[in-house]
Amino acid sequence: MKKLIFLLVVSTFLALSGCSSSETTSTKKNQEMKEEKVSKEDSLKVYFEPMIKAVEENDINRFLEFQNENNPLFYKEQVRWMEEAINRKKVGWKISVEVGEIKLKSNNLGSLEMKVSLQYQDYKVFDNFVTYSIIQSNEKWKINDLFFKEMSEGPLHVYYLDGMDENQVSQILKEASDVIQLYKEQFGWNPQDVHVKLYDRMEHISATIPTSILNGWNETGESLKILIDTTNSDSSVLQLLAHELSHKMLSDFSNDNVSLFLQEGLAKVLENSIQRESDGKLSINPGYSLETENHYLLNIKEFIPINEINYLDYKDVHELYGYGFLVTKYLVETYGFESFMKYAKNLMEYDYIDLRTEHKLETIAERSTKSLEKVYGPIDQLSKEYKAFYEQK
Repeated sequence: MKKLIFLLVVSTFLALSGCSSSETTSTKKNQEMKEEKVSKEDSLKVYFEPMIKAVEENDINRFLEFQNENNPLFYKEQVRWMEEAINRKKVGWKISVEVGEIKLKSNNLGSLEMKVSLQYQDYKVFDNFVTYSIIQSNEKWKINDLFFKEMSEGPLHVYYLDGMDENQVSQILKEASDVIQLYKEQFGWNPQDVHVKLYDRMEHISATIPTSILNGWNETGESLKILIDTTNSDSSVLQLLAHELSHKMLSDFSNDNVSLFLQEGLAKVLENSIQRESDGKLSINPGYSLETENHYLLNIKEFIPINEINYLDYKDVHELYGYGFLVTKYLVETYGFESFMKYAKNLMEYDYIDLRTEHKLETIAERSTKSLEKVYGPIDQLSKEYKAFYEQK
């Protein structure tokens, strides 16, 4: 009996000793794996240093070596990102990039936090942060956009982030689809693909442009980017989509050759003219925009000639939107949307310039003026008519 008890004690001790040894080995292995992961993450910071240097030196080709070329939409946006950074520096902006925390999720997938700092001359510094996914392919690490999920319907693709309310995303998909259908019925727009990226923080969307502060963005060849939060009402989301999708439509009609003030003018007219009727369908009635009209009439200093509006400072958004809205509203109320779309479609005779609008303003202004005169007559006379239109009210 004593012998049996002794054997049980010994065997229990040995079992416990084995368990302890196994746990120690496992803990040691886990610690080694953590240390190896931290070491890899630190080495990746060094790996991406040449990309930071490329931004400093305006080296677009070197910068693009670190972007995922197998994601064509994102890659194009990164080309434009670097072009924007270079152009902003030419007009007095300081732009710098820092790589923050890098986390590995697996051997070929991780996340990279990026800080984009912008300062115009000696004014306030804007620090915007964004977290990109990174992937490893052929032993090279590449930045591969944010961690987007996707909902689609027909030509429309909506990308959203983890944590966003999927019911809200689904509603946005429906609203955008309805606007596209309305523009198809009213104006004959039949887009191939429309890509909409939703962001929940202004600093994220701003960092991806790059710009100081922004809540909506649309440029030909890029995705339509929209800031969404839970406080957005259904009507404000509809207005935002009507505005941004009109840019996409007008670009498709004109090879992106419409003057910037008329791009914004049509967007503001449609944004303020679209309503959802009792039967659930959308309709367009420019008369709905009377409040917006009165707002701009109260705030503009004088009625300047249409051709001179092309050369206003495009960064003065209120002035640009104001004149754009008033001229466009005059044109569609007097001559109808059909004539306005004819003006836009005439611009298809010109080649597409693969730059963001602000970098080709003079060229498209000249083209746009010629097309306006083909449809509406001499630009000087048209300027007098739009001025008289509002002075008589």
